[in-house]
Amino acid sequence: MTSERSVTLIECMVALVILTIGLLSAYLAYAQSIRVVNSMWHSSRVNSAIRQEMELVRTWDWDTVDALSSSTFTNMVLDDVPNATGTIDAEYYPVATNSALTIKKITIRVNWTDMNGVAREDSATTLVAMDGLNTATE
Repeated sequence: MTSERSVTLIECMVALVILTIGLLSAYLAYAQSIRVVNSMWHSSRVNSAIRQEMELVRTWDWDTVDALSSSTFTNMVLDDVPNATGTIDAEYYPVATNSALTIKKITIRVNWTDMNGVAREDSATTLVAMDGLNTATE
């Protein structure tokens, strides 16, 4: 008898199964990381579009803000986000009855679908006063 050691077919098959499981796990982890990065990228694009629209609203005069009730908006930042729709909603904000302050609450909202088909939404809200919010403290 020789002292040479040989590898049996069963040992090779077990090693192949272990290698396959390891490679499959690495592939699944990679695929999941791609989904997470894609979702974060879409969320970042949506937040950027909301921020841009909010800055635009802040440049409007009171007559434009006062005439606004609900509308949609388009933003080139949202072009890469699947099924993204942006809306701007405005409503009068309640103030004390003895106050001469007129305030509108503006909500900017974006709805979209992620790559898993899950509906997502993000929004931001601000207050706009006819004579500026600083008059509220006078």
